[in-house]
Amino acid sequence: MSRPRLPTTITPTPHAGRPRKVEPDEWPVVLLSGAFSFGAVALAIFIRTWSDTLFLSRFDAEQIALFYILSAVIFAPTTMGYAWLSQRFHPVRLNTATLLLFAGLSLLCLAPPSSAPLTFGLLLALSLVSPLVNALCWGMILERLTSRQSKRLVPLIGGSATLGAALSGVVAAGVLGWGGDAALMGLITATLLALAPLPMILMRGAQGEANPNAQARPREPESLVDGLKALSHNDLLRVSAVATFLMAIATNLIDYLFKAELQLEMPREALGPFFARFHALTNLGILAVQVLLLGPALSRLELRWSFGLYPLSLLAVGALCLTPLGLWAFIGLRGADTLMKFTFYSTTENLLLTPVPFRERTQSKVFLKGVIYPLGGLVAGLLISLISAAVGEGGRPTSAALLLALLISGAWVWSTAHVHQHYLQQLAHNLGLTLGAATLSRPEQARARAELQRLLVPAAPAAPTPTPGRPAPAEPLPAQSNFLGVSYTPMPDFSLSMSPYLFELIGRAVGRAGLGEQAWERWVTLGGPRRSDLAELLDQLCRREGVRGVGTLLERHERDA
Repeated sequence: MSRPRLPTTITPTPHAGRPRKVEPDEWPVVLLSGAFSFGAVALAIFIRTWSDTLFLSRFDAEQIALFYILSAVIFAPTTMGYAWLSQRFHPVRLNTATLLLFAGLSLLCLAPPSSAPLTFGLLLALSLVSPLVNALCWGMILERLTSRQSKRLVPLIGGSATLGAALSGVVAAGVLGWGGDAALMGLITATLLALAPLPMILMRGAQGEANPNAQARPREPESLVDGLKALSHNDLLRVSAVATFLMAIATNLIDYLFKAELQLEMPREALGPFFARFHALTNLGILAVQVLLLGPALSRLELRWSFGLYPLSLLAVGALCLTPLGLWAFIGLRGADTLMKFTFYSTTENLLLTPVPFRERTQSKVFLKGVIYPLGGLVAGLLISLISAAVGEGGRPTSAALLLALLISGAWVWSTAHVHQHYLQQLAHNLGLTLGAATLSRPEQARARAELQRLLVPAAPAAPTPTPGRPAPAEPLPAQSNFLGVSYTPMPDFSLSMSPYLFELIGRAVGRAGLGEQAWERWVTLGGPRRSDLAELLDQLCRREGVRGVGTLLERHERDA
């Protein structure tokens, strides 16, 4: 089969036509979106601090199980009800009314009732506020941005949310010290009132200029049945569902252990300031990991390891809880849970589902958030109830709950074993490629890997000694290669990625001789996101063989050619 011919040389213009991180006319939207996400996350920290303090002051730790069970029961219908309303009412009016309704609910909490059932009901109702406010916040932000703007601006907006989480813990501690629980609830009410006009302000003037893909979205909300169907025939989605379910059980068990130990070891008056400082420190840690560690780690780790790092960290830190460290070990376990959930897990889950077609991905996320995660919380609550009943009145249920959390984390690690394989298969399916099994011997692969590495990172020649008054000679290009029977002289910059020789070499380096020709044909016929998928697939295959840089080379060529 003849291959399409492409130019043999490229004159790259690395900066020509590249958009800035934030264009001048985008700053109003960025600032408003950042303020919205900052306030939504700060609100979540305020509510968590207030509700955790009140719960542990009024109720025994054993009743946490009942709280998990009832929260799971009411969460799914509430979120699906909101999704149903969002398709039938103007989103700005609906979201503004929702925020004002939550502000009214918080006013009822300024002086919590003395009745235990009423207080329990208020805590349950308030537990719905944070996830719904976060959902409507990001729904409005993503509606306002185009798809290309989202790629550039969402990380910046997300950084302001993390900053809000870190600063809000410090603010909550100060407010509690100044005016107690009532002052913190007043701050919650004020935050909701401040957020209420933001949907209207953010969307003002956006008619006709908001996300152009909005017309392509289904008018009816994605149903739970649609999500179940998507999971039933996609291995990658099933792996994500199992991980979400086990994560929900583990994180709820860890939360129970954390609160039970605090109630035993810490006086009531110290709980509020402790929770505020704990949330501040953990979110500062999240910000530090996102800025300094997350990017380099994800670029080096295989997807399986980055996706499984969360449960592995729970196993490692959870083992410390079996030592005499006591309360500090449980605080460390809860901190590790929060840190890893909102850094490695949230990021790698999005990366994992990137190759899944948009509609299936949307359907599955509705199912994961509306059913799987609440179901995990329900199971965790039932398990805690069973443990408490089994150990009896004078027993210590936290020991059994800790062992169960470690077992669940171990099962979670095991469930991630084949995630990278399913990810590669999904990419290959999208591209119409057949990976198959390796067909070349290890010596053949090793020879191809060495040649590929030489072309990607050529050895630097010894620098000649310059003669005074004469310029140093230019470095020669690498010698012509005939390694695969394809005569090809590497050219400077990115033209190597235009050659069928590189693709054939990649195929042989990963042990699949026929893959190179298929990949080359796809490269010259596909464009846009599909080329990006192909670069990612080839990069991941080569990384497994110890060769790095293939994806970067192809990506740079695609961007700069």
